[in-house]
Amino acid sequence: MAKFSTSRYAKPALLTLVGIVLFVFGSFTVLYSAWFQDMLRVHLVEYMNRRPDTRFSLDELRITLPLSLNLDGLVWIERGDTTVAAGGQVLFDRRFLRQLQQVD
Repeated sequence: MAKFSTSRYAKPALLTLVGIVLFVFGSFTVLYSAWFQDMLRVHLVEYMNRRPDTRFSLDELRITLPLSLNLDGLVWIERGDTTVAAGGQVLFDRRFLRQLQQVD
C-alpha cells in the first residue's frame, strides 16, 4: 500500500497558491499604475492614428478602482466627420451597466 506524504504535496500546492496570489496582485498593481496607463494611452493613440482617414487624440487616460475609466481630451475624427469629441471628460463606470440592463 502506498504511503501518503503530506509534505510531498503541500509544498507544490503552497508554491502554486503563492504564485497565483502574486500574479493577481502584480497585475492589479501594474494596471492601476500611472506609468502603465500613460504607456497604454500612447500606444492606443499611435494605433488609432495608423488607420486611414482617422485622427485620434487623447490627453489623459485614468483607470481607477472599482473599474472606472476616465478619458480626458478625447477627440476621434474619422473620414472628416467628428465621431467623438469630449474636451472635458468621458467617464465610464461599471455601475452604469447594471442601470442600462434594467431599462426596458
